[in-house]
Amino acid sequence: PLPQPTPSSFPRQISKALADAGAEIILGTWVPALNIFETSMRRGKFDENRKLSDGSMLEFAKVYGLDAVYDTPEDVPEDVATNKRYAAAPNFTVSEVAEQVKEDFGSID
Repeated sequence: PLPQPTPSSFPRQISKALADAGAEIILGTWVPALNIFETSMRRGKFDENRKLSDGSMLEFAKVYGLDAVYDTPEDVPEDVATNKRYAAAPNFTVSEVAEQVKEDFGSID
């Protein structure tokens, strides 16, 4: 049984349950936090929270930079579009990430 979810742990618990059931997990994370997230993953800072029920680690098929505030590139203000914190993931709007997921994985459930 999973522990009672908190708002911050609920997405992780869903991901782990889906991975335990054999699903491939992809993740979108806020673009300004993408580098911090990827560095923390490489350094093993999330390892304890990534353990699955069989002892293996939750792996992400891909991590996308995403800012769900913006549906299309036309919605992005110039100061955000040119912000160096967004340079690592230039196609971060919902429509752009959805298109990239479709290209990378085809249709998804």
